[in-house]
Amino acid sequence: MLRAMKKMLTGVVSALALTLLAACGANAAASAAGHYEVDKALLKEKMMAAMPAANAKDPAAAEMVGKMVEGMVITLDLKADGTATMTSKMEVMGQKMDNTENGTWKLEGGKLSMTGKGKDGKEETKTVDYKDGTFTVEHEQGGQKMQMTFHKK
Repeated sequence: MLRAMKKMLTGVVSALALTLLAACGANAAASAAGHYEVDKALLKEKMMAAMPAANAKDPAAAEMVGKMVEGMVITLDLKADGTATMTSKMEVMGQKMDNTENGTWKLEGGKLSMTGKGKDGKEETKTVDYKDGTFTVEHEQGGQKMQMTFHKK
């Protein structure tokens, strides 16, 4: 279970870094530019919901997920010049992960588009709904969907 959780979380964070990172107009940049942090309570809830039912009912699993999520620091900085930087730091099963990805973004209407390049050099864009300084990014890996909600700080 721990190995599967580590693999899932590592994949989700890597993919999120790819997708969360398009030039931006000045008005849109002014309204959405800023520092965003992942909502840890919602992330924990989503992780628990993604677990097999038997594991999700195990108090030790809930405690482990809680400690893992509390130790995470996942931030996204959308800069007024249309560039973006996503940073993720966490420890999973004794392994420390520290990742920074750069990209671009734009806001048109209520749609936030973020573009980033993976380690393979492939560019990927993700477009999400943006409202009141909050947006949620969904990623699917291995048939499993994971959502991360970010709030402007």
